[in-house]
Amino acid sequence: MPGSAVCPGGGGTFSFEAQSNHGCLFYGTSATKAAIIDIANEFSQRQIDCRAPHLPSTNCNSTLDFPSVSQIPVVLPPNSCSVANPCKTMIITAMSLPWGGLNDIGPSSTCNANCNVLWQTPHASHNNGKEVDVKVGNLGVITYKLLLRQVILDNKANPAHLAHCEGDINLITPVHSCIPITHNANGLATHIHIFFTN
Repeated sequence: MPGSAVCPGGGGTFSFEAQSNHGCLFYGTSATKAAIIDIANEFSQRQIDCRAPHLPSTNCNSTLDFPSVSQIPVVLPPNSCSVANPCKTMIITAMSLPWGGLNDIGPSSTCNANCNVLWQTPHASHNNGKEVDVKVGNLGVITYKLLLRQVILDNKANPAHLAHCEGDINLITPVHSCIPITHNANGLATHIHIFFTN
């Protein structure tokens, strides 16, 4: 992504990446920050648990409800989370401003329709410390994306739901009606938008 940069902070299982218009502003409630750490650690652990020799494991199934409810087994290569092939990390690209409020006061730098519209996406709703965008483009094959999505949904300490067109219905299936929201020409999610409860 043009203008992106790695921000300080994070841990061994997650990091922050600034977007072109936002710098390194990543603030959230204490419950949201704790959930990020828990999810990132669990994502790394499940990458180990879901390597081919360890199957079957119920932790390695991903539930999708689009286009129909189904369980998809997630099988990762045997050398996942090894010296040659390190665990994938969770990259956070958007949270909230330190004082809350609307994160985007102007149009996106990539706007292609009405560039005079203010207070709109991509981050108009990141205003209360409970919403987080997690990049999926760095994860490569779909199995890692499905695994991360399931780990997020399995988190019980701070339950979450996903934005309809930002990693929910269009994570692996292109959805034409999602194109204006994802800013992706094929209708696939470029990130997972998480709404935490607390």
